[in-house]
Amino acid sequence: MEGEWTDSTLFSLSASGRANFDSSLRLKASIMFDSAISSGIIGKVKELSNILDPQGRLVIPLEISGTPANLQIIPDVRKLTEMGAKNAIKQGAEKLLDRALGGKGKGLGGLLNF
Repeated sequence: MEGEWTDSTLFSLSASGRANFDSSLRLKASIMFDSAISSGIIGKVKELSNILDPQGRLVIPLEISGTPANLQIIPDVRKLTEMGAKNAIKQGAEKLLDRALGGKGKGLGGLLNF
C-alpha cells in the first residue's frame, strides 16, 4: 500500500506500508501542512521550524498501526530527530559560511555572488 490518502487545501497525508487480511495496518505516513498553517504553528512553537520542508511546510512523520477500531497514530520520533538535526546543521553551516564571508550573503551564493 502506497500513496496519498487525502489532499486538502490545509494539509496532505501520504502513507506506505502494509494492510493485512485481518484488517490490521502498519504504515509509515507523513502529514504535510499548508505553508500558511505551518507559519501559524511555527509562530506558537518555534522549535518546529527545523522540520519545515524547503517550501516552508511543516512535515510530521507518523507511524500508524492497529486495526480500524483501534488505530494508534504516533509521531515517528526517530525520523523527526533526523529531520531536525539535518536542518539545524544546514542552518548552522550557512551561518558560519556567512560569517566567514563577512555577511556578504547566504552560503555559497554569497561566495559566488549569485
